[in-house]
Amino acid sequence: MAYEIKENNGSSWPNDYKKAGDSRPVMQGKFRLSKELAQAVLDGKTLTIASWSNRTEGGKKYLSHKFSVYEPKQNKVDEEEVEVDLAPF
Repeated sequence: MAYEIKENNGSSWPNDYKKAGDSRPVMQGKFRLSKELAQAVLDGKTLTIASWSNRTEGGKKYLSHKFSVYEPKQNKVDEEEVEVDLAPF
């Protein structure tokens, strides 16, 4: 059975065709996006990528990736509720 890439995931493998001094990529791979994430890309949204270093059962190194829509972190405290004393000691 062929390996199936899960939605919003991918992997990168060492480029076996890379030679010293050439401009080929060190790693190459594939990924698969859900229709929703692909639409987010078409809408101009930024994606985030999280990567993990792994090994196959045979010991070959590779990276696995997970993609998601970038969402800026929200401040936990409303700025208007925070009082800051800027007076010197």
